[in-house]
Amino acid sequence: MSHAVAADGFATVNNSAVPAIDDLAAQAVELRAQNNHDESRPYGWILSPAIDLLFSCGGLVWLFFGLHYFVFGSQSRELGAQALLVLVILGTHLLSETHNIATLQRIYKDNEEKEKFSFYTDRLAFVCIGLAFVGLTYPPAASIFTKIYLVWVSQHFTAQTYGLALLYCYKRNYQLSSFEKKLFLMLMQATTMFAIVRQFTYYDWGGGQFLGLDIPFWGPLPEPIFVGTSCVLAVLALSFLGVIIKKAIFQRQIFPLPAFLLTMTGILIWVFGKEATGTLWLYVPAFYHGSQYLVLSTAYYLKEKGLPEGIPSPKIASALIQPAGMKYFGFLVLVACFLYIAIPRVLEQVGVPIDLSFASIFCAVNFHHFLTDGAIWKLRDKRTREILIA
Repeated sequence: MSHAVAADGFATVNNSAVPAIDDLAAQAVELRAQNNHDESRPYGWILSPAIDLLFSCGGLVWLFFGLHYFVFGSQSRELGAQALLVLVILGTHLLSETHNIATLQRIYKDNEEKEKFSFYTDRLAFVCIGLAFVGLTYPPAASIFTKIYLVWVSQHFTAQTYGLALLYCYKRNYQLSSFEKKLFLMLMQATTMFAIVRQFTYYDWGGGQFLGLDIPFWGPLPEPIFVGTSCVLAVLALSFLGVIIKKAIFQRQIFPLPAFLLTMTGILIWVFGKEATGTLWLYVPAFYHGSQYLVLSTAYYLKEKGLPEGIPSPKIASALIQPAGMKYFGFLVLVACFLYIAIPRVLEQVGVPIDLSFASIFCAVNFHHFLTDGAIWKLRDKRTREILIA
């Protein structure tokens, strides 16, 4: 996701678009006029305070990590630690794998959407299916695809963090100047570079195994490059913190709590030491990245379809347990199980190692997901903007 701020109100980050806050005043007036829940401003949460804090802002990640690392110990075999590992497995199937399917559901749900996103539903999908076949038939290629995923994923995670943090700012009318938004964007880009450069500098961070495959180490880079990247990240983090404090003191604008928690989590997950990272990342894919994407996509789906019985946005969480919400999540789970469990098991019966088939399918689906996300969340689209902000 090259880095530029688009004129249509989006920050485009390496081919992935994430919401920005341009034209705040005009858009806020428009949205407030259209809100049907008598609030003076758009609803400040995506689903609800509890759901957002736990599943979007990283609350569950830090809860589970704290229990696992500080209470039980990273190498513990106690019953409590084993129970947490069961949660990881469930979270992977229910939250991490399903969030990829939410992207597919969005672009394939009807003919209008398929036509609107025809490049992603047709040509890009064909290319990614081809990559899966290449990985299945030529294992060294699967290892390279997996390596590319590990490099690319840091950018994808930080771009999503940036976009959602800005969305919370927009919902709460927290106005960032062009300079402040650029500084925020640079902070997230520096986080990405820190994670990538570390992979190319130290074998422990860029080699070994992943998804059962041997991962090539592309390096090492000279260590001073990593040190320099670390310094840049620290300077930008302190600078943005200074901006937040200054705005709070002189402009009486408080940086939204969910945006702050998102930003902190989105940086900290990349900068911990090796042992802590090994435990932390048991929980990050499902209970941070995957779950926060599902919070956003589920809210979009429910609002787009029309909330049951005229439920206003502040009550949207109640729709999760109604037929519309259950049907949506059930569909995501079924398709995820088909792609990530059923197909690899079938291929195993014809002699393809299950690690190879899973990795090939996993990488192909995620490459498609990374690129497609840049197209489907654009706020220049009036309907998308109204649904996300309301």
